[in-house]
Amino acid sequence: MNPMIRLIEKIKAHVTPASNGKEKSEGDVASARPINERDIAKVELKFGFKLPLLLRTVYLEVGNGGFGPSEGFLPIRISKAMKGMDLVAVYRERSRHPGWPPHLLPIVYSGCDVYFCVDCDHPKNRVIVFDGDLGGLDESCVSLTRRKWPYPDSPLGVCFQTRANSLKEFLEMWLTDEAQIYRWD
Repeated sequence: MNPMIRLIEKIKAHVTPASNGKEKSEGDVASARPINERDIAKVELKFGFKLPLLLRTVYLEVGNGGFGPSEGFLPIRISKAMKGMDLVAVYRERSRHPGWPPHLLPIVYSGCDVYFCVDCDHPKNRVIVFDGDLGGLDESCVSLTRRKWPYPDSPLGVCFQTRANSLKEFLEMWLTDEAQIYRWD
């Protein structure tokens, strides 16, 4: 079986209620049905770039946000009736900040101005944590040196840290032990 298909099946099993009607112990239950290719195309047109294939597949086959680590994947707003944070609104808001990488897409909100983001320009779609609360810190206040930052030339550089080398790795970390996506080396 294709590794991506296997991963999608693991995610579906992880977020689907158990057969006895109770939630799985992880507490993840998809809140929205998957969306369609037309909705994905509209979002990509707004962004001006394509979503990574694995992320597209999550939205097309698992659900339109509301499941996953932290507060869950941000939904793609498909109607004006949808309220709250959504993928397009968060990306637009974040990308207005000087120093925000052009194709860095926040996909999971973790509270307190912290987002897990996928780098859509990176060949493996690495996952970056953005912590806006670090914005006032100087390089000397953090453990990683500037040359190890994913975006060392950004004025927000101190706010970014690589969490996983690929979106696939990030999803597997979440499925295996969600706590590991919050641990720092």
